[in-house]
Amino acid sequence: MQPDYVNAWYLRGYSLYFLQRYVEAVDSYKKALEIKSDDSKIWYYQGIALTDLGRDEEALAAYKQVKRKNAYFVSFLAILNGWFIYAVLY
Repeated sequence: MQPDYVNAWYLRGYSLYFLQRYVEAVDSYKKALEIKSDDSKIWYYQGIALTDLGRDEEALAAYKQVKRKNAYFVSFLAILNGWFIYAVLY
């Protein structure tokens, strides 16, 4: 895997998350964010993995990055997730 290929790191994290390997998923998302820190999607999935690890403060910080990077993405997620994230951020 090319070390600077953001989609590879993101997809690695996504795959590890669904294998319930949350720590490794978080590490992969962090690598992806080192390359592309303005990607709302990566911040969002980072938040989900951190939530599943019980690292709620870090998860909230990740969700706030989603809001800072792309408020429209937050609105879209609010519709998908029954307004949960929207309520957390506002």
